[in-house]
Amino acid sequence: MDAFLEQINELNELQKDLVSIHPLFAEHYPVVVAYEALLYIYDYSSKTQQYEWVKTVPDDLYIPDECLAAMPVYHMNGRMCAIVTDAAFKDLEQKVYLFHEYVHCYV
Repeated sequence: MDAFLEQINELNELQKDLVSIHPLFAEHYPVVVAYEALLYIYDYSSKTQQYEWVKTVPDDLYIPDECLAAMPVYHMNGRMCAIVTDAAFKDLEQKVYLFHEYVHCYV
């Protein structure tokens, strides 16, 4: 299992507790990690109830370092995705920012 996927799935466990704060956290959004000129794309599987790797493509979105964003990604057929860089996995505080991007996806 790659390191990003492992960390995203750890956050998935934390997300279960966040549903009591707001129902938007019951929803799962694709996560795109921009790292070393590549986009690592993960999506949630309702079958396994975990995130899974979907594909890796060149970073043709030109995501800047330490980016946190939410936007439709054509590699995912225009679905809203949370977009981060590896900086989002430095510590728990940074990881929680990923949930903030879920709020933007929800809206």
